[in-house]
Amino acid sequence: MNFLLACAACFGQSDSPLAKGMNWGILSLLAVVVMVLGSIAACSIVLARRSAAVTAARSMADQRAAPASK
Repeated sequence: MNFLLACAACFGQSDSPLAKGMNWGILSLLAVVVMVLGSIAACSIVLARRSAAVTAARSMADQRAAPASK
């Protein structure tokens, strides 16, 4: 006798421990991807804000250093 053993998802038993474990694995990997992309986005936002702050500070310094024209 040859038996073909399918996984729980393929066989249709969505409430089996194997299917639950697979779902937790998918959710874990999705969480890792979301955290990595969120970290990249947060880093980009921080760098953009710092760049804007430095540009504004340089602009204010240039205005103070320029002699008043009459």
